[in-house]
Amino acid sequence: MNLLNKVIVPAIQVLPKSVVKVFANKYIAGDKISDAVSTVQNLNNSKLMATMDVLGESITDRSEAIKSRDENIEVLEAINKNDLDCNLSIKLTMLGLNIDYDFCLGLVSDIMEKAKSVNRFVRIDMEDSSVTGSTIRIFEEIRKKYESVGIVIQAYLRRSEKDVIRLS
Repeated sequence: MNLLNKVIVPAIQVLPKSVVKVFANKYIAGDKISDAVSTVQNLNNSKLMATMDVLGESITDRSEAIKSRDENIEVLEAINKNDLDCNLSIKLTMLGLNIDYDFCLGLVSDIMEKAKSVNRFVRIDMEDSSVTGSTIRIFEEIRKKYESVGIVIQAYLRRSEKDVIRLS
């Protein structure tokens, strides 16, 4: 993960979008929510469930984190409006985890309120090991109030088995 964060991610950011799209097409449904909705509808028609994820992470500006929250809420609205067999995955560093724990917790709570109102599931993605502890703590806080939430645990971390046992 270290090589990826230090070399590959910055390199991708300077590549032309057309080059990145060639490699990303298999994993990214499109630039707009409507593109993702179409892709998920096709998957659902093939009896497959999907998850949507707004791309981005490591936000360091509060206004950008708020914008990310709003985008995630828009995705939940689109999932509901189109009656998709789909859930939402979120990244906490995109929602300000590296800015302030409580700020991030508030934005996640906003997303969870929307998810609850449209009866949708939200999965919290696990990012790099520097935020594992705080990601799990936010999940534990959110789970106290909301049932339709889950978390990804990275299998390769030494602590993961203990985390899974503690969280189950």
